[in-house]
Amino acid sequence: MRETLDVDLYANEHANMDSLPFRYGFQFPSNTVMTLYNICDLEQQSNDRVKLTASFIDIDGNEQSGTFILMKKSSPLLKVVTIWLNDKKDEFYLSELMKNLRKDKKIRVSDLIDLHPRYRSGELVTMSALFDALIMKKEVNLTERDSVIEEKIKNKYEDQIRSLHSENLRVTNIAQIAIKGLNERDNIIKQQETEIKDKENKYNLLVTEFEEYKKENQRAGRDRTISVATLSEETTLQAVNRNIIHRGSSCTELVFSNGKRKYMKISTFDPNLSITSKAERLINKQVRTTCWDPVNEPGKWSRQGYFRGIYEVETNRGL
Repeated sequence: MRETLDVDLYANEHANMDSLPFRYGFQFPSNTVMTLYNICDLEQQSNDRVKLTASFIDIDGNEQSGTFILMKKSSPLLKVVTIWLNDKKDEFYLSELMKNLRKDKKIRVSDLIDLHPRYRSGELVTMSALFDALIMKKEVNLTERDSVIEEKIKNKYEDQIRSLHSENLRVTNIAQIAIKGLNERDNIIKQQETEIKDKENKYNLLVTEFEEYKKENQRAGRDRTISVATLSEETTLQAVNRNIIHRGSSCTELVFSNGKRKYMKISTFDPNLSITSKAERLINKQVRTTCWDPVNEPGKWSRQGYFRGIYEVETNRGL
């Protein structure tokens, strides 16, 4: 991953008007370009949004860190949508509450800066706690009747948060495979020197499988149907047959040791036969295939015997 990343922060938008004042206790006076570094935990959230953790320098020259939501736009730099100090569900609700109240002219930036110490202390880290604290401030134009805003925010965004949580769990499960590989590599180094080369090959293969699948899954997420690259079980690939007519289309056919067959329409998904050629190189090897299933219809295409990618799998991982 790149060492630094420049991003646009707009002075009159949520990140600078709500998030920085409340979570970090300051506000930039004008549009600025922030330089992010120590970047990690990069995650594609949608076609135009990414989430990552990074460090940055605040207005007083102090180092800060947080979770950023960035959005792609027409200019070369990504735009900061919001910044969270803690990557938790409540942070999402806090952002929405602050944004809604500010747009309704019920709170000011100065109110959020005043409450910043109580946020950092852990007192105001939920939407309800922040709302109650704002009601107690005499300067804030807010009453208990405005509490309906809380329920509206929860109703509007609960489905989206569940979706993000599910995606985080799925990516975490994949990442755990790679973490196990890393742990195995640490143990291998302590073993006999003659075993290291063979074991490292197994580790590298595991990382390659994970990285290739992650890239494909990101492409699936950007697909117009918003899909997930569903992984198949591990099995041995016995044969690859070109130009097999399946449901009226010319397809590449994969034949597996478990008796199953899978198909991919060549003209649509493999016009240059790159995936077919890769499959032919993996005959008699242990593999997994992927199929792009719509997020809202799990298993729609994979259950019908279609595939979009194929990966070699190391069978004796020792994990």
